[in-house]
Amino acid sequence: MQTIRKAPSRAGGVGTTLSLLVLGVLLTLAALLFCLNHLRADIESDLSSRVATALDGTGLGPGNIAVEGLDVTLTGAIETDVARKEMANLTGSVFGVARVYNNLTVGGQTQSNDDTQSDTEKQLSATLLADTGETSTKTQEPTPQTPTTEPLVIAEPSDVVAGAPTDTQALSPSSLQIAVKNGQATVKGIVPDNAVAARIKGAVEQKFGKDNVADELSVFAGTASPGWLNGVVTLIDQLDDISNPALKITADEATVSGIVSSETLGVQKTKLAERLLGNQLTVTGNFGIADRNTTLPAPETKTRAITRRPASLKIRELDNSIRLSGIVSSTEDADKVRSEMGLAFGNFDDELIIDDSVATADWFTDAVGVSADLKTVPNFSVSINSGQMLLGGEVTSRDQSRELQSKATERIGDKLVIVNNYTVMQSGTIADSSEELAARQFKQALDDTSSPGIVFNKNSAIPTEESTVVLDKIAEVFLQFEGQVVEISGHTDTSGDALANLELSKKRAVAVRDYLVSKDVPTNQLRPIGYGETKPVADNTTAEGRSVNRRIEFNLEVESR
Repeated sequence: MQTIRKAPSRAGGVGTTLSLLVLGVLLTLAALLFCLNHLRADIESDLSSRVATALDGTGLGPGNIAVEGLDVTLTGAIETDVARKEMANLTGSVFGVARVYNNLTVGGQTQSNDDTQSDTEKQLSATLLADTGETSTKTQEPTPQTPTTEPLVIAEPSDVVAGAPTDTQALSPSSLQIAVKNGQATVKGIVPDNAVAARIKGAVEQKFGKDNVADELSVFAGTASPGWLNGVVTLIDQLDDISNPALKITADEATVSGIVSSETLGVQKTKLAERLLGNQLTVTGNFGIADRNTTLPAPETKTRAITRRPASLKIRELDNSIRLSGIVSSTEDADKVRSEMGLAFGNFDDELIIDDSVATADWFTDAVGVSADLKTVPNFSVSINSGQMLLGGEVTSRDQSRELQSKATERIGDKLVIVNNYTVMQSGTIADSSEELAARQFKQALDDTSSPGIVFNKNSAIPTEESTVVLDKIAEVFLQFEGQVVEISGHTDTSGDALANLELSKKRAVAVRDYLVSKDVPTNQLRPIGYGETKPVADNTTAEGRSVNRRIEFNLEVESR
């Protein structure tokens, strides 16, 4: 008889698997909720701090700011309704703010709790209004509400609508006049409230110094809120390189004027004003051109020599041809350089640029002469910028590189600082000499000691207190290895002007040199040089990358590069 065996049921196994999956999902959700709740306090604290910074100087402080999630509630008293709305707009412009609940009161009277949209919500609001056939200019009757500190409820998308417009037809336009003479700034004009006045005055004081500002601003409640306020605050900070700068704003026009070093710079300053104010005002520039010996004011109200950019030049061998590039002040300077190049090299690729905003130079003939001395050096290059001459190419020994550097120094004298940037080429495997072995040991000790990094205050050549501890240890390493010559190279990120970054990197390298000398390190062992933003080691588009690129490096001259 044939026996039929029934397969065992697997229902129990499937049920167990589903139960485990459900349990895993629940645990994951619980962990996610725990993390969000744990981070919420930090997020709210950070957002509150950034809002307080945005409102600094307006009369509102941390006590007027309540944050729940990404929503901000403003409470307290303000002088005018214009100022009340300005505070809400400032808060809404802070990155990360989702909504602003405006519970500020004017003159002790409670106002409607109109919600101000952040920049990220305005597009959503416009889309929703278009879908319903409504317009953002629909007049709404204000509903009085008592300021509340109760937990906020995030509005549903259907509630995200633009606030009622303010009737400004009967209001007078705001006006402003800033005039600077010999470092003393006078601020005049009519603005709607003290909050606007405080922002303008604060920007001028930060630029020219609190003790150098005469405040003659008038506050009149019948004045319209200036749409150009944010642009003016930014423009004030950019009044560099202008002698006796002036800014005048009337109902629909803005004029920026002063004395600049060249027509090119005047055009640049005018275009900057147009970018910042052109959406609200018609902008004109009225600049005079300074004589070459005129002095221009520094941002910190002190005077400095006129800030013409230094001329630059680069002569190099590339792909078996000689290339000339750089920027010179005039046609006369360009013709001089080209004539010298023709005598020294015959044919060459000419990429020279003429820009009247740069200064003339007295080293053109010497620079071409140094380049001619390097004809036999493979892939040679001579690069001059900001008072430095970098010598490059492939040499057979350190002795040859030092000989070429010495010859260049004899030609240039004290016109430029000569920097040895040659690459020592070696054929085959050569055993380390005692000198090279000592150099490698020194470099290793130097790298180990300086690994925490040397950090400077923002836009400053002063090392932080923590960095001086590192420098003290580096000084001890130098004293253990006498006679080693080291290049101290300064580097910056790409923030700001490239020329300013180059100057800052040089100052930082010199500051490190001076500190080490103060610790008894012989000055002839230290050669400071600034590279600015030209040699990044990380991505400049991220904060972390920019932090890494702001650095000091120690390079031994005996190393090949």
